[in-house]
Amino acid sequence: MTARPAATVPAVVVEGEDATEPVHRGWPAHRLGRMRVAWEAVPDGAALLRVTVAREQWDAARLVAAVPGRGEVAEVPLDHADAFEHVDLALPAEVVDAVRSDGLILRLADGRDAVHVFGAGSPFPPRLLAIPAPDTDPRELFLAGIASPVSLQAFGWKLGCVLDGLDDLHRATGEPRFAERSRAHLAEYFEGGALTYQDPWGEVRRGAVYGIEGLLPLAALVRAGDAATALRLCDGYLPEARRADGAIRDNAMLSTEGMYTVAYPLALLGAATDRQDLVEDAAHQLRVRMRALREDGILLRRYEDGRVEFRDWVRAWTWYLLGLARTVPVIAPYVMTGEFVAELESVAREALALRGDDGFWRTYVREATSPVETSGSAGIAAAFALGAGHGILAPEWADEARATASALEARVGAEGVLGGASQANKGGERLQRSPHRVNSQVGMGLLAQLLAALLWSTRSVRARAR
Repeated sequence: MTARPAATVPAVVVEGEDATEPVHRGWPAHRLGRMRVAWEAVPDGAALLRVTVAREQWDAARLVAAVPGRGEVAEVPLDHADAFEHVDLALPAEVVDAVRSDGLILRLADGRDAVHVFGAGSPFPPRLLAIPAPDTDPRELFLAGIASPVSLQAFGWKLGCVLDGLDDLHRATGEPRFAERSRAHLAEYFEGGALTYQDPWGEVRRGAVYGIEGLLPLAALVRAGDAATALRLCDGYLPEARRADGAIRDNAMLSTEGMYTVAYPLALLGAATDRQDLVEDAAHQLRVRMRALREDGILLRRYEDGRVEFRDWVRAWTWYLLGLARTVPVIAPYVMTGEFVAELESVAREALALRGDDGFWRTYVREATSPVETSGSAGIAAAFALGAGHGILAPEWADEARATASALEARVGAEGVLGGASQANKGGERLQRSPHRVNSQVGMGLLAQLLAALLWSTRSVRARAR
């Protein structure tokens, strides 16, 4: 069944305050406020109004849509929204009819922090999206979305998850659209070979990574054949981030993110440059975190003063498992990996026992009443499928991953975007425990990794059986 792409109608911003702070590449953006938007054409029937956040937000607010003369017609919470986050407001058919003649007013009802959204003339203007038809194939819709500009993320771990998914899909399918989109996303930040981006606090950075999260996109650089740039960026960051015991830490703490965002790119870089020291460094980053962060479950963070945070948060489990599943096959030709293979199998079995009957993990994996979380579910299942494909987990793990993939495809919406993810953890555990859920390109990247791994794990298992 072929997917019918959602109809997108470009917006015209009739009035609005231009953003005063810089946004990505200087694309047109507006500060809410009050912003009136109109469209030259409007789809029939119910629609989604989708706006894309242009800068990191560190506050809670409420976005309201109103029709002139008719009052408020829709609202959505904005709670520590991320740059490039796609925010949806559902508009019933009668409201869409009114919008056709009167346009819409977007305003911020409350909140202490500024919220910026991309405007007309950017790749992500306020847009009206037709609801995907019931006979739309969600997988085809998703694959079209991940291969489009819609999957762009801020530089760092978010971008790295998407790039890994795109590159995996290219290797699994041979389709050039995925490699082309991976290169296009990298080019957003490496223009002429020089790295320029806005960090998670909205500050412009040039020629340096901002922390351990910023190392993950270097894996894609290495795969693209530019190990030299990746090595230069590592050399500029790692010495200042290294503890006396060799662990790479950030803000006086170890995190499970480093299982993926540090160990994996170091492993690829070491293999690509024949640097045994980098491969051993990657193994050390896994080992030190296995000792520090597996404690009555999985911790996201352990601080040097003894504090711990985010115990059994679903994405802590994702980074732990995915870091092992992606790093171990790279370092296996160079170092002994038995302890890592055993750890992957042990934690995978524990994770599987915590999955819900619906195929999803909860935001806090041991708390059945905490909300379903799609991005972490995709990441954990991707680790299962990757382990099976590489032969470091039994073939049956791919079947378990497939069950979660089927559940996730039902959460794919307009433009192929995956919904149902928890917000980034900059809002703390209060936000993670709330029912607030967002569209997630990170989740798209992890789902892409899962689907790609399922494609080639089947081939790998069959090849080993012959």
